[in-house]
Amino acid sequence: MRTLQSVKFYCFILRHMSGWTWISTMESGGADRRREAGLRLHEYHDGANEAGIKIPRTQPMIITYFLDPEPPHRIRDTQGSWFLGGDYRYPSDGVPTPTNPDVRVDYWDDMVFYYRALGGSPTPQKWADETMNLIDAVRDAGYIAKVDMTQIMTVGFTFPGQSQERWEIWLRVRDES
Repeated sequence: MRTLQSVKFYCFILRHMSGWTWISTMESGGADRRREAGLRLHEYHDGANEAGIKIPRTQPMIITYFLDPEPPHRIRDTQGSWFLGGDYRYPSDGVPTPTNPDVRVDYWDDMVFYYRALGGSPTPQKWADETMNLIDAVRDAGYIAKVDMTQIMTVGFTFPGQSQERWEIWLRVRDES
């Protein structure tokens, strides 16, 4: 008689992302503050910038959770960021300055990260479970020492509510240069 064994399988992928331009705002304080932060970023795209121009919304959108450097790595702060594509990818492209002092333009350096992909609209519990699965997988593979455990990113590649939603969890690899 054959028996089935349950095997827990973790998967993650290494990805390199070129440094580009982002707009960012802090969003600490729960769901209402998160909504307000999203509105600030929407307003920038809708013309709340010194040039007064509309800038097409692009993906990805990233929520970065800044964590305490020592275990148990509690969340210290949260930031929302949207990629500025099209004509505004690089600092030399003349990115319009936000008119809202709570919104800023960031120029991110190239980065490398480990990630797990998710579909649909994950629940808070699903996000927590999959984040721990990613951390466990990276640890089990022997790479956890390379991870910057002061930040975890959740990333959306589609606007919420679209069919075929794609979400990812990113763990940033430390810059070892």
